[in-house]
Amino acid sequence: MAVIETTARPTGGAEPGPPAASPSRDVPRRWAGLSHAPAVAIGLLWFVTASWIAVAEHQTYNSTSRDLGVYLQVLWNDAHGRPFGTTLLESNRVHLAEHVALLLPALAPAYAWVSDPRWLLILQQASLALSAAPVYLLARRLLGVGWLPTLVLAAFYATPTLAEIGLDAFYPVTFTGLPIAWAAYSLLTDRPRQATASALLAVLIEEEAGLMLIGLGMFALSRAGTRRWGTAMLALGLGWLLALALLVMPPFHDPSTVPAAENRTVGHFDTLRSDPAGTLATVWHERVGPAARWWLLPTGGLALLAPEVLLIDAPHAATLLLADKEGRFRRHWAAPMLPVLWLATVVGLARLRRPGLRAAGLALLVVGAGVSYWFDSGLPGGRNWEPQDVAWSGRAEQLDYLVQQVPPGASVAGSRRALGHLADRPELYVFPPSYAGRLWPPERRPQVYILDLTNDGTRDALVSRQSPLRAARPYAIHLAGPDAMLLTERAPSPTTVVGHEVGGLRLVGYDARRDSSVLELTLHWLAPSRPARPLTRVVRQLDGSGVVIAEQRGTALDELWPTQEWAGGQLMLDRVRLPRSDRSMPLEVGWATPDGLFDAVRLAVDENARPSR
Repeated sequence: MAVIETTARPTGGAEPGPPAASPSRDVPRRWAGLSHAPAVAIGLLWFVTASWIAVAEHQTYNSTSRDLGVYLQVLWNDAHGRPFGTTLLESNRVHLAEHVALLLPALAPAYAWVSDPRWLLILQQASLALSAAPVYLLARRLLGVGWLPTLVLAAFYATPTLAEIGLDAFYPVTFTGLPIAWAAYSLLTDRPRQATASALLAVLIEEEAGLMLIGLGMFALSRAGTRRWGTAMLALGLGWLLALALLVMPPFHDPSTVPAAENRTVGHFDTLRSDPAGTLATVWHERVGPAARWWLLPTGGLALLAPEVLLIDAPHAATLLLADKEGRFRRHWAAPMLPVLWLATVVGLARLRRPGLRAAGLALLVVGAGVSYWFDSGLPGGRNWEPQDVAWSGRAEQLDYLVQQVPPGASVAGSRRALGHLADRPELYVFPPSYAGRLWPPERRPQVYILDLTNDGTRDALVSRQSPLRAARPYAIHLAGPDAMLLTERAPSPTTVVGHEVGGLRLVGYDARRDSSVLELTLHWLAPSRPARPLTRVVRQLDGSGVVIAEQRGTALDELWPTQEWAGGQLMLDRVRLPRSDRSMPLEVGWATPDGLFDAVRLAVDENARPSR
């Protein structure tokens, strides 16, 4: 990068303090680079921690983001000749109807080569971590090369909003924070040409950065010497947003989900248009306070000492606060704003020239960063940190087992926890469906359903009249355990054939697998005709003399789809995991009636069955 002249005025003539001395004059040249080591270490710590959490949430099926599936499917479709196509949006089938994120086709070839969302999540954390670099460089310029820039950098990384953005699935808008940070830094150091280039890169990544381009233009207009560039940025930002909202996006809107006379982008502000006074009152009483908590409290309020820098964020902040949807100020939408908030913090702190004021400002910064981290951060040590979000669980094991059973390319309707693991296909739908217009049901019924049974909405949908369990042509049901279920058009044949009638159902056969401590038994059941009464599945482990030593009773279907509702021809694959003993033990599997009758068949399952995958 170019050397920054120490005589530049970062705030349009208002001197925040004496220029910082060059590092080469403060320390021996051979040691100058080491002065960055603490800052680099702090950045790496945040990057590694955030990457670990983001990847672990995905791998343990604890991410419930629909949007992760949306963007992964768009990337996969981009790489397979279906630009911007997705079946996961609630109101459209083309992502261009809602966002113009040119980052996606740029990433698509790499994603086609390595179709693994983990590298995308890590790349996003790297982009966020690097957005601190301009903040740190400005702090070294205005505050000197001692410990103060590193303290400011640490406070930036402690900002709960940064963690919230980084862990909020995968979004192209998150990547705009880095070029916006460099654009604002370049303006603050009197390099408008570089600022314009960085800002234009940001708007190509995702169209919402156009609001930041307008803010950069407003800031440049307020400064002598950059007004020509400010006019250009302001005009480009306005023109870009208007062209996209009025010309580019509308042709891609699905006509069944939005009236022809309406504009979806403008529709985000329907409440403001219909009731301006009421909306402004709501913003003031209900949104300004929470936004200040997430945006300004971590800075100790020091950003308010540089209002002209905050002008860059003003257009974007206004849209987040005025839009119909609440809570946008703390999630990925705030990514372009965050580095600018901290550049303003640096300028504000530099304006506190007197030692007493500087000490008070530093105290505010430390207290604000510490308090906000404790109350709001989702990283370890913050009250929003939830270790269970990165922990492997029984639900994760069951969902992962079922994901492996989904045929490549099959059309799938799935719970949100599974979407990011199955996005590499042209047809992927969220279940329970929340689609508008004609987008649900699809013309061709999904070939597979993969369902998280711990979700209340999923359970409610499965007992409704539109449940896929009630399909005219029954799906084969695969139960992985109490927490997850798979529905498929056909079931695989069992490895061991039995063909025995048990309680009015037929045990077609079973599969047996083992690991060091578990015997996994998958029972293949068929209902030749509709059962006359409710039945409860029972599996018993017996010792050598026939005494029951362990029993498992019931399945997840008992409440959702009891046997008396099964249609003739219903197939059900029931996976049971049993503790593996050192010696072979017989098993009894069967069905019990409400009045206590029990019909069972005894299986001599080999404890040395082939190992599981």
